[in-house]
Amino acid sequence: MTDPRHLAFFTFPFHGHVNPTLGLVSELVRRGHRVTYVTTKEFADAVAAVGAEAIVYEGTVPSSLDTVMKAPDDMTSDELHLSIKAITDEGLAPLAQVRDQLAGDPPDLVLHDLTAFHTGRLAALAWNRPAIRLCTTLVYSAEFNPYAEYMTVYPDIDPGHSALAEERASMVEALASVGLDHLTPEEFKADESTVKANLVFLPERFQVGPEHFGPEYAFVGPCLTERTHQGSWRPSKPRAEGAPLVLIAFGTFAYPDQQKFFTDCAHEFAGTPWHVVLVVGNQVDVDELGELPSNVEMHRWVPQFSLLSETDVFVSHAGMGSVTEAVYTGTPMVLLPKLTEQDLVASRVRELGLGRTISREDVTATAIRDLVAEVLEDREIPANLAAMRKAMADAGGAPRAADVIEKVIEES
Repeated sequence: MTDPRHLAFFTFPFHGHVNPTLGLVSELVRRGHRVTYVTTKEFADAVAAVGAEAIVYEGTVPSSLDTVMKAPDDMTSDELHLSIKAITDEGLAPLAQVRDQLAGDPPDLVLHDLTAFHTGRLAALAWNRPAIRLCTTLVYSAEFNPYAEYMTVYPDIDPGHSALAEERASMVEALASVGLDHLTPEEFKADESTVKANLVFLPERFQVGPEHFGPEYAFVGPCLTERTHQGSWRPSKPRAEGAPLVLIAFGTFAYPDQQKFFTDCAHEFAGTPWHVVLVVGNQVDVDELGELPSNVEMHRWVPQFSLLSETDVFVSHAGMGSVTEAVYTGTPMVLLPKLTEQDLVASRVRELGLGRTISREDVTATAIRDLVAEVLEDREIPANLAAMRKAMADAGGAPRAADVIEKVIEES
């Protein structure tokens, strides 16, 4: 084992980006390494629970979430350019804090997000430290991009748009603040000299076109861990004996017309032989849902990973984090993608026979009910899930990811 080192994590403050890394952090701490995790208040307890020290900063994405989460065919040109700026704003948000708090204690290795990489890469360059990129979803490269076919519906990029001018000015200021003003923003974004490896939290079997990615991409599979800080699942209504459990949840993701969606589902699933759990988040007026049927219960939030272990069908937005958890627990899926990444993830789930998908244009409560019935009757899905679960286990998970990290440290 490598001598204990100081490692710093920088991720996008979304569940789908933070949760996949927690098992890895736990493994690194178990091996004696010291981990600093840069995150927002929402994830501070989760980070502390796996033994890391949190640097808590004020995030910017929640204030611009509606723009970032717009479906490509609903996005205007202004919204597209604002979403690019929003991601950069979030990537730079912790920079001043990190610069001040870690100046006298820089990490030996930086691990940064594929999306919100800005502060992590700036820190690695400024401190002359190696970096590892954290890939929590299907990966792409300059030579091969499986997302390309889904991106044609986006508006064209306008290099002269005011939002891009503001985004560039922010990058110029950030580079100067850490003594890297000899780099232009374009040079900085293209500079991957610090990146010594890529940890992909998927098995190679799930990746589209894995043959396009060399040994610098380690497909380690999920690094999940128990989330005792989230509590345990407790139903609010009695479940009929033998009734399949159907979970309908979008995590922190806001699905279009969410109020109507959950209201329709509550009525459509009445009288079915299933026990249905609606997880409505914080953007639904629960009073407007009306009186729920006896087989339907509603919650703002649930400990999703724990609940999936006893779920028979998971209706989800096709976020990679949720899909990974469903495969890990052997839970068949019905997926309702909205964004480009979700379209690709849903397509992969369909191709691998792990569930059903439905396009956003065709989403109705009736269609979802019919697909749930199909999935419950499909005997091939459990076998396909079992094969993918084996691929996940064979990928090595947190121990293999920690081995990759320690190898980078030794070689650097």
